[in-house]
Amino acid sequence: MNRHILATVATACICAGSAFAAGSGIKAQIASERKGNTAAFEAAFAATEAKTWKSPNGGTLPYRLHVPAKPEPGRLYPLVVHMHGAGSWGTNNVDQIRNGGADFIAWAKRQGEEYVFIAPQTPRRRKWVDTPWEQTKSTMKEKPTPSLRMAMEIIDDAVARYPIDRNRIYVMGISMGGYAAWELLQRRPELFAAGLPCCGGGDVAQAPRLKNVAIWAFHGSVDKGVPVCRSRDMVAAIKAAGGKKILYREYKGLGHNVWTPTFSDDKVFKWLFSQRRGGERK
Repeated sequence: MNRHILATVATACICAGSAFAAGSGIKAQIASERKGNTAAFEAAFAATEAKTWKSPNGGTLPYRLHVPAKPEPGRLYPLVVHMHGAGSWGTNNVDQIRNGGADFIAWAKRQGEEYVFIAPQTPRRRKWVDTPWEQTKSTMKEKPTPSLRMAMEIIDDAVARYPIDRNRIYVMGISMGGYAAWELLQRRPELFAAGLPCCGGGDVAQAPRLKNVAIWAFHGSVDKGVPVCRSRDMVAAIKAAGGKKILYREYKGLGHNVWTPTFSDDKVFKWLFSQRRGGERK
């Protein structure tokens, strides 16, 4: 095992509030994402199409979409939803696949996997989840942010429109998108078979809703943008609620950017694609 990887943390880690002063690490957090892994970006760009969602409830949201060019009659395909971080927010409908999304698409091509892929993009300064990133805990609000609401609408529309296997719907997210991945899982645990939240955080009070969802969370032990206890506490809370499908990888000595080593590891996406609602694929 890589020397940077720690074993799963089984107990909660409550961070001292003074350790993360307001604004601590936020600029570095965004900068680190902009410097992320872009080696496969051009191929991912070519494999996806730019779309714009016009919400019946008001608002628009750009997103990139991939569907099999020639779907086989009667075949259903897994859906992967990728939620980007703050380094990729905007309206160009391009940057949201640079980190994580491109890595997944490259992996799927190497493995010969067919899939449906969605990557929405939230406007600049519009968070997926309305909570300060540096806080050590948060409570899920009654309603999602407009951007997250529209992302959920895009997902529901795709499930209705395309030949998607409803037992194999997955969500992944990095940084700000890690918060989004946790919240999507919390709001729609019946929808997702599995999730890959990287350096994000959720609401520990929602842990009982997640006990039957396969989740593999990732964080760096010295993350100065998002406190590492955000992942540790979620994992511990899910285990305490009886969850047996929760995995956690913590990178010793690494900071905020853990998506590069995570999504460079083929085992991560292989695990993701082995998950289905009700149990792993045979």
